[in-house]
Amino acid sequence: MKNPNGFGTVTKLKGRRRKPWVVKVTIGFDDEGRQKQKCIGTFSNRLDALKHLAKYNSSKEMQESYETVNEVHTLGECINCIIERDKNRKSKSWYDAKKWCYSLLSEIVDVDIKELNLTRLQKAFDNLKKQGKTQVTLGKCKIAVGTAFKYAIIHQWIPKDDDFSMYIDITTDNNERKTIHYPFSREEIRYLIDQKDFFSKVVLAYILTGCRASELLKIDKLTDDYLVCGLKTKSGKNRIIPIHPYIKPFIKEVIKYLDSTKYNSIQPKFQKYMNSLNMNHTMHDTRNTFATLAKESGIDHRTIKKILGHSTNDITEDLYIKESTDFLIQQIKKIKID
Repeated sequence: MKNPNGFGTVTKLKGRRRKPWVVKVTIGFDDEGRQKQKCIGTFSNRLDALKHLAKYNSSKEMQESYETVNEVHTLGECINCIIERDKNRKSKSWYDAKKWCYSLLSEIVDVDIKELNLTRLQKAFDNLKKQGKTQVTLGKCKIAVGTAFKYAIIHQWIPKDDDFSMYIDITTDNNERKTIHYPFSREEIRYLIDQKDFFSKVVLAYILTGCRASELLKIDKLTDDYLVCGLKTKSGKNRIIPIHPYIKPFIKEVIKYLDSTKYNSIQPKFQKYMNSLNMNHTMHDTRNTFATLAKESGIDHRTIKKILGHSTNDITEDLYIKESTDFLIQQIKKIKID
């Protein structure tokens, strides 16, 4: 049964706790219309929590006694506030990454940020290590926690000295980099062509556009001869990618598929497909392959950098030399796929 408006709420915190049921009451609203709540007690069972909430609402003396109690702001609330604040000016991959980190940090997202000391934070991250999460994944979660603490400091929910996020240890047992990127060989490319299945088309689309894994998931424009996409850097954004003749027949089908695919799911699918073909490659290897094919085919390094979205480190070239779309289309045809 739903409580009356303004009555308060009883919620259960996640994890193993002696008193998981928390009682909260609304004390007002902030400038953005969100409720400002304070915790007035934690209990071992829901019935006791509901009784305490009812007693609070029926006793003016009890309400006055809780006036000095601080309002509750959980880590999850802070992360969600950041997502809502920045989602319209950030990329889809940024949004998906923050939501992913939120789910990975489920052990502590319901904890009041004032209660999160370094010991508690480190325990949550150590549990992620035990689950086999990589240091890259741990790094993203650490960034999410760090931005949440900064948000809480800006809104004066915690003092600056209570930000322990920078001290979280994300090092894993084996810190050596295991991934070595190397391009697909010509034989492997021919083998992909021979597969004739849909995901081989996805891999070939990545190889012959040179796009990053996340860039093809959200393109800005698609024509018969080129597409416009790009993320990450100033040189990489809104760049023209000429469509190689070989992928023209199926590029629209691939783009439609990728548009409904999340960044966190495309990489596992790619890895599973590589394993099925007994190939040892990462998604970033497709980008290396494009650079290798382009260089071997006689495309000049400046054009390769423009297609890949790399800066040429030459102010004159970056500012004043603009390749036409027709020029890029002719250049991509130099890459021969038998």
